[in-house]
Amino acid sequence: ISSSPSTTDAWPKLAKYGTVTLLARSICITKSTSIHFRVSGCSESQHHAIFVDIKLSGLLATAQALPLSESIVTLRIANTHLDPLPDGASIREKQLRFVADALLQDGLFGGVVGGDFNAVSPNDSVLVESVGLWDAWSGDDDEEEGGGGGGGGGFTWGYQPRSPLTPGRLDKLVYAPRPGFFIDTRKKITVGKKYGKLTRRRWVSDHYALLTKVQCVYFASDTSDYETSDHGHIQQGLREQRNTETRSLDHPLVSHSPPRSKYIIPLHPGTISRSRRKP
Repeated sequence: ISSSPSTTDAWPKLAKYGTVTLLARSICITKSTSIHFRVSGCSESQHHAIFVDIKLSGLLATAQALPLSESIVTLRIANTHLDPLPDGASIREKQLRFVADALLQDGLFGGVVGGDFNAVSPNDSVLVESVGLWDAWSGDDDEEEGGGGGGGGGFTWGYQPRSPLTPGRLDKLVYAPRPGFFIDTRKKITVGKKYGKLTRRRWVSDHYALLTKVQCVYFASDTSDYETSDHGHIQQGLREQRNTETRSLDHPLVSHSPPRSKYIIPLHPGTISRSRRKP
């Protein structure tokens, strides 16, 4: 596993919390950057966001495969911790807008951000959509199931240990809606998990962790008349069609997974290039 950043020197000075992104060494990492919200004038707690660009590769389901260089795409993964407290809602909006701008940049096949959004005010329920992103959770912000938060509800904080404050969906996984980029409904993990000696058991975290799977897919036309020279036009046209028909904000998908088709092949982690970091 490789980490970004590799030392705490990249964190904002006097930061109360630090953010780290861990990735498998087999993944091709092309760039990692960080935004210090304090420098941008929108953080009272020295919070920040980390961005890591990775390469993915895949092939069309056609007899005439694309050149490998044309099947490489870039996915941007972000990790953040937004400012807390109800009166920090306006600050959180500015912070998430910085993150959204980075995920929506040209040249990316997709972008996803996860972390503690500290969503504790009513305005936080519409914050994600207001900055142009989509939420991987398809339920309601106030949905709680099972009493302990470990069921199918959306709450991620307030149970480990049980808090006198109202439990809520503080943690989120959200993404930039782009043609061909899909993300599954997230699952909660680390529910009820403790560590340490039997006499001094402690919670792994007061937050639940979130787990999801993303897919970057190409949409191919009828393979009988497919020409490599037409690839650019076909890709653009089908992506625009897919974006209009199934990913319009006016008609959000019930399921975020792509339809099953022999003409759709998921892109797998790149194997032609590996991270050159030393073990």
